[in-house]
Amino acid sequence: MKQYWTIRTQLFALLLATITPLLLFVAYNIKQQRDLARENALHDTLAHARIISARVDNHLENINSVLRSATALIVRDLSAIKINDEKLRALYSGLPAYVRDIWVMTPDGKPMANRWQTDGKPMANRSIP
Repeated sequence: MKQYWTIRTQLFALLLATITPLLLFVAYNIKQQRDLARENALHDTLAHARIISARVDNHLENINSVLRSATALIVRDLSAIKINDEKLRALYSGLPAYVRDIWVMTPDGKPMANRWQTDGKPMANRSIP
């Protein structure tokens, strides 16, 4: 049995044979670009996260240094409250604006020193506001 291909059928087959590899190539390139964009986005996100974590780590180290300084400054005698308050005021002056107060307490909760002031005068009452 003979198959007769008309010119229209032959042209359509030629069109499919020509376009199919091109479409496959375009689809492959789109997938490659998407994968590359995804990889770049992941890389950028990780780099940004590393920068933020380094800032947080640096901030925590700074807070740790301030706490060590406060520990070295404070006299461990409850009768030296005024001396401790003055030392904390001096320490407080070099701290960033987001630090509102500094309190130092004994393990049983008694205040040893603070930097809290009301109307420019040290608080007479040593309870936590």
